[in-house]
Amino acid sequence: MGRASDLLTKLTEHLCLGLDWFKYSMTHGLETAVVFHLLGQSAQIRVFDREKIITVLGDDSLGGAYVLRLQALESTAVQFGRFRGGKPIEIPAGEYVYVGSAMRGMGRRLVRHASRTDSSNPHPIRAEMLARFTEIGLLPGQERPFPPKRLHWHVDYLLEMDAVTLTHVIILRSQKRLETAVARYLLQQPETFIIEPGLGANDIPGNTHLLGVRADEAWQRTLPYNLAALFDGGSKSAHNHDAS
Repeated sequence: MGRASDLLTKLTEHLCLGLDWFKYSMTHGLETAVVFHLLGQSAQIRVFDREKIITVLGDDSLGGAYVLRLQALESTAVQFGRFRGGKPIEIPAGEYVYVGSAMRGMGRRLVRHASRTDSSNPHPIRAEMLARFTEIGLLPGQERPFPPKRLHWHVDYLLEMDAVTLTHVIILRSQKRLETAVARYLLQQPETFIIEPGLGANDIPGNTHLLGVRADEAWQRTLPYNLAALFDGGSKSAHNHDAS
């Protein structure tokens, strides 16, 4: 908390008073940022590395919403199960984001995303997930073995590709259903684009939760702190489904 304590005196200059969640996005080359949540009379303060591959926001809930960052190293055509009648969809090389949720067992859901059907070829982030989630209590009952992965969600088919890597995850721990609010926020950003309408949201008709991204690293680094604002009232627009 050393650096964070030096910053607290500056926070009042950056607060948005209409929200429960406040953010302070650092500039001038600093490597940390402070996000805190007012809970009654007490403040919960967390410090995050800007380059951290796993960013955790929220409370101690075992569920919530999440955003996966993916990178496709080369263009490829992917069949997303029965989506669009099994028609291969062109996935250009570049960056992508996927929005999902799991109101129970989110840690195991995310570890599953970082796995492939070939258990000897997981995404590199999987080992970091297992260690970090155990540390923060997001993997209760972790002694239970993980079953072999079967392709189910749209994003599974993309994550199965060797040319695609799961690079980062943003976790929004909350009892509120935030998935739809997060997806709508990302859809409104000029840095994102729709690959195919409905992709990544097979159980939420009319939504698209797997998006392409054309943005610099600064946009990606500040994304967790921008999403923090959605904790205030996010459940008002959320959909009653656990994942897409």
